[in-house]
Amino acid sequence: MSGFSFGFSTDDVENFDKSDSTSGANKQLQWFPAKELTFDSDPLLPSSYLHSRGSVQLEIANSEEVLKLVSENENSCAKAADSVHSDLVPAFYEGGLKIWECTDDLLDFISRPIFKEKLQNSKVLDLGCGSGAIGIYCLLSGASEVHFQDYNEEVLKFYTRPNVTLNLFGDNVTDKVKYFAGDWSSFADLMKNYKYDFIFTSETIYSQECYPKLLKIFKNHLNDSGEIYLGAKTYYFGVGGGTRLFESALEKEATLKSEQVWKCDEGLHREILRITKAITSLGS
Repeated sequence: MSGFSFGFSTDDVENFDKSDSTSGANKQLQWFPAKELTFDSDPLLPSSYLHSRGSVQLEIANSEEVLKLVSENENSCAKAADSVHSDLVPAFYEGGLKIWECTDDLLDFISRPIFKEKLQNSKVLDLGCGSGAIGIYCLLSGASEVHFQDYNEEVLKFYTRPNVTLNLFGDNVTDKVKYFAGDWSSFADLMKNYKYDFIFTSETIYSQECYPKLLKIFKNHLNDSGEIYLGAKTYYFGVGGGTRLFESALEKEATLKSEQVWKCDEGLHREILRITKAITSLGS
């Protein structure tokens, strides 16, 4: 599938300099504020295909059809991104209509038998959810509540939510599921003191400028005994982020610690980090 660009004018797209994604210009961008999405009708269900990863098989909407649906809106962020053949336009479109490699890595990893029991009755945040594959698997594994968060509202409406319906058709999950769009920093503020047992996120550390926002969510919204699993590439060429740089940012946060729990050294090196609250002894 080709790349995308969401929620801005044609002039904005044509004048966009991709170098901005690695420069200080990123800091002046106007990010969409976070909000919870509510829906008054059943989702549109595009044709789907069986997406397999290890022992996991999920019905996933055809992303090309989803792109056509969102493109009916002339202000669509996805349509704008697609027009410049980009998977990433900072503050406009963040690649939500594509299942990235590290999402599949994470999906395969949490399908291990030990997670089946751990996910039972858990509260889960699928952060930067895109297709929602991780959160959907958690629901199928008995999670009591899953929050799907993605930057672009249209991704959640036309891709994530239909995928939830395709995989849990006939199951009453309305009370178990919530959808949130917008910027991470304002999402953390919106959720106030809400805590999760698990936070799953993949391909979300490519931009160093966004690390403080991500860490804000990790610090404020993980239960003391909770776990974060982050799937990412060791280094994102042309963008500058990666697991080593994110670990360096984590080291400056006394409240969090990380360990590498999986890695792949073939092709673009990929990893999964397990992040937990750092427990300090009394008097230390």
